[in-house]
Amino acid sequence: MSCRISAHNEKLPTIVITEPWVSVKPRYFVYFSKVIDREKSLRICQPISNIRKEDMSKKSRQRIRMMVQWLCDSAEWKRVYSKTDQKYYRFKINFITLTLPAMQFHTDKEIHEKVFKEFIAWWRRYEPNLLYIYKAETQENGNLHYHLTTNSFIHWKVLRMQWNHYVEKLGYVNEFYKRNSHRDPNSTDVHSVIHVRDLGNYLAKYLSESDDERRVPTIKLWDCSAALKQFKMPPLPMDDTIASELKSVKGRVLKIEIRDNVCVWLKWFDPNHLHKHPYLFNHYQQSLEPIKQISRGVRKICD
Repeated sequence: MSCRISAHNEKLPTIVITEPWVSVKPRYFVYFSKVIDREKSLRICQPISNIRKEDMSKKSRQRIRMMVQWLCDSAEWKRVYSKTDQKYYRFKINFITLTLPAMQFHTDKEIHEKVFKEFIAWWRRYEPNLLYIYKAETQENGNLHYHLTTNSFIHWKVLRMQWNHYVEKLGYVNEFYKRNSHRDPNSTDVHSVIHVRDLGNYLAKYLSESDDERRVPTIKLWDCSAALKQFKMPPLPMDDTIASELKSVKGRVLKIEIRDNVCVWLKWFDPNHLHKHPYLFNHYQQSLEPIKQISRGVRKICD
């Protein structure tokens, strides 16, 4: 615990007591100070500015990477039976692309509200334990499309049928039919990720990328399920055990200046090595338990 004097008011100086804490994130540790003000309420100092200067801010990129890593770390490999193929699949999470089968002739907002949101609502009815993260982008032709990763197995035929059902509400399957004489456009793609070694990093990097040369969608660029959005990794008060483990973790240290002259230190590390530090590793895994319980409840037998 440390004490400092703030000089915001020369006549009435404020005595601020700070306590060192550490927060374990998927790929980095955050050292910070919890500040006790005159009302004896706790608050965490926040960065000075987070002004958005591009299609996706730096903070948004960091947050989406963190959400993806939490989703990957909380999901467990499982055997899922597909009624469509009458066989078992080894599944953890999926990575899906959703596109329009014809040139876009509605606004991004209309498509998002009447197609994507209704599609997600159907999936949530089908799988109440659905956890998902999406990223909205545009293709070279200007069409809106989505990248989506979830903890719920869905057969590619069922996925295509349901997505085409919702895009047809705005007439896109009918437009496709005029040119192709059939009503089964290949508007979905399920990417194979089963052999990706570092799945969390792969998906986080893919979803946080952006193309400055393409049109920026006029809707929210990314979002996730409420359980992921509301989840917060509880911090730990610094003690000798934690300090010793943090010191032994190999990684790159950055220093960030925070308002009120309080500094936050970030230490990046390889998440594959976290298990070598049992106290921090157990805290991270136990903290993820609420999300793990949701993922354990997903369907094991699917259409």
